[in-house]
Amino acid sequence: MQILISFLFYGLSVYLTDWLLMGVHVDNYKSALIVAVVLYLVYKIVKPLFVFLTLPVTFITLGIFYIFINAFMISLVEWMLPSLFSIDGFGWAFLMGLILYLLNGFFDEILSSYFENYSKHP
Repeated sequence: MQILISFLFYGLSVYLTDWLLMGVHVDNYKSALIVAVVLYLVYKIVKPLFVFLTLPVTFITLGIFYIFINAFMISLVEWMLPSLFSIDGFGWAFLMGLILYLLNGFFDEILSSYFENYSKHP
């Protein structure tokens, strides 16, 4: 149940990012949910491999390159779902990554406190 609620909030993050940034385009909330699930899978499967392969560059740039990896992962999802999700350029993907990071952190904090309180008082 917790993972389902998390995906609903991740979809909300994608949908809010579409609303906040004029260079990000998602058709509707259903599309945002699909984008959120695919983005989650890309972050869990592809991103660790990509981070490992680019570790020397990330080390040399003192971690700055890691932010660009997030933008690249978002661009990869755009390439995978062209009919549901589009971005006007790499700069918008970069900004979307930053906003998703902030929104998902906010929602994760809310959800973790909710599930912590819920487990104490069933």
